[in-house]
Order: sequence, then C-alpha cells, then structure tokens
Amino acid sequence: MTAGGDSSELPLRRPGRRVDWRVRATIAAIFLIAGVAVLVWQQRNDREVVRQHVLELAHRVEQTHGIRIGYGSPADFWTPPFKAEDATAPGLERRPAELANVAIALDGVETALGQYPPRFVARLIHAIFICGELRMGGMEAGGTAGPAWIIVAAPSDLGVEGIRSGSLLDVHHELSSFVLRVNPATRAEWSELAPAGWNFVDDAGGALRRADASQPSPDTGFLSAYGATNLENDFNVYAEKMFTEPHELAQLARTHPLIHRKLDFVRATYVAIDPDFAERFRRLGLDGDSIGE
Repeated sequence: MTAGGDSSELPLRRPGRRVDWRVRATIAAIFLIAGVAVLVWQQRNDREVVRQHVLELAHRVEQTHGIRIGYGSPADFWTPPFKAEDATAPGLERRPAELANVAIALDGVETALGQYPPRFVARLIHAIFICGELRMGGMEAGGTAGPAWIIVAAPSDLGVEGIRSGSLLDVHHELSSFVLRVNPATRAEWSELAPAGWNFVDDAGGALRRADASQPSPDTGFLSAYGATNLENDFNVYAEKMFTEPHELAQLARTHPLIHRKLDFVRATYVAIDPDFAERFRRLGLDGDSIGE
C-alpha cells in the first residue's frame, strides 16, 4: 500500500521474475534452523515440566509417608545406616529410568501407599527407588526388596498403563516382604501352610523363570505359578492380591479351605503390626464376616 493509501499501484507479485536458487536455499535453511530451534526449545520445556512434576510428586509422597523417593543413578539406591555395597547383589542389574516413566511409576506408587495406615510404611522401609529395566539372574523383574528399601521397575516397553499398574502391584508385593520379617516366628508358621515336600526355588532368576509355568491347583494353596516358587513369593502374592483383587481372592477363599487359612494368616500378620488394618480389610471384603468362617 502506498503512503496515500491507494493499493492499486503496488503489485502483489512481479510476474516473470525468478528467485535465485541460492536465495531459496538460504530461506529454506533459515526456516529449518528456526524449526529445529523451536522443537529443541519445546523439548527442553517439556522436560522441565516433567522434572517439576516428578519433584512435586516425590516430595508429596515423602511428606505423606515419611520415606525417601529416589530415582536416577541406581548406584545411589541405598539409605543409611547401610552403604552402597549393601545395594548390590550377584545377578542384580538396574538401569536408570526415563524421567517421564518415573512420573508414571510414582502415580502407581502413591496410589498403592494410599491403602496403608499413616506412617505404617516408614516403620518398615526407608525408601522406594524407581529404576528402568531391572534384571535378576538374567531375567526381567518388576521389583525387588533390599535391606531397608524396595525397588520398582519402570521400563519404557511396558507403556503408560503397564508402568502404572506394575508399580502399584510391586509396592504391595515387595512391601509385604518386610511385613513377613517383623516377627521372626512368622516365616516358620507360614511354612506350615505349604504342601509337604513342595519343590521351592532358592534363587531369584530361577523363581522368575518358573513364573511362566502352568498355574498350580488352588487346592495347593498357591495363587500363581510365581507364588509357588518359594515361601516369601507366596506371601508376596497373597498380599498383592489382597490389596488389588480382594473380591476374586475372597471368592477363592470361600471355596478352598487352604486358601481361606492362608488369607486369614496374612490378614492377621498385618493387623498384628497395625490394628487399623482390621477395618481396612473389612472394607475390602476380606474379614471373617464377609468371607465366612
């Protein structure tokens, strides 16, 4: 448009004029560089948003439950009075988790911890650590328990829902190992409910390999092939299902006396540590009145 406001004197394009190829290349390069810069800025901005979300979520869990939440280098997966060498074991392999996966896993962790009485978790463990891929004895694992902490695996190949649901299950599963340790007599009493002469597995890799075996008969009292690998895994699976599949477990208990006895035993073990669990299990439909004595 001209200064006088008459737009008819200014052509939109001069027909017949060719733009030099070098000019075209320069313009294209400018746009490419600008596009890459915007993409990099967006990625950095997204990472910062995720980082802040993880920090806030971890802080909330720490303040609510009185434990440490850790991620990043697995070499730091330990808490005093233990030392770094206490966090290692033969055949144990851990890789750092992607920050986005830590956020997903923490959502599952927080949901699981919400099922426990206040400060109960801090009485048993000092920390929950989140790693990426976790291997034990060469086999992929969902989690493991250390001297005073648990590790939850959040590998990318699980996807969003797989990481979230897996983390939730792993918290119940691994935390129950510490419940089992509170009273030294508990393990011996629990062993009396196992079938006589059952062939258990000692090493983690062997237990994970047997997890894909056919399901044992409910009459054995085992809830899964993995639960049938050793006494601790058996207790872990009962605890996991009590918190995540209570109705299905209650139904099994009504029709299989040994499962009923073992469910009663695990429930009583939790209640002995914190009586508040009696009401929590009642709400889950796992008390004697709900199942039937």
